[in-house]
Amino acid sequence: MKYLTLDEWIDNVKSLPNNKASGPSGISYEMLKNLNEDNQSFLHAFICVCMDLNDIPDEWKKATIYPIPKPKPFFANLTNTRLITLLETPSESFHQFIK
Repeated sequence: MKYLTLDEWIDNVKSLPNNKASGPSGISYEMLKNLNEDNQSFLHAFICVCMDLNDIPDEWKKATIYPIPKPKPFFANLTNTRLITLLETPSESFHQFIK
């Protein structure tokens, strides 16, 4: 398995989409994009350690599911919604980490 280099990691983070809902922690892609190089390096190193240990933080395994109303009357009927799952953005970035 080959990990992304720090430069590849930073390029990957820069290419993440804007204006997406954040996960339970409230960390958005924009926040990850605006980390300075020292913090990007720290996050990159942390993810490398997670990969080496084959373990990720328990908080990154959690998700929040929200029902979003479809464009029709809701009538308190969940079939009139679609579900979205919000994952932690560092976790989503982590999954893109492996080449």
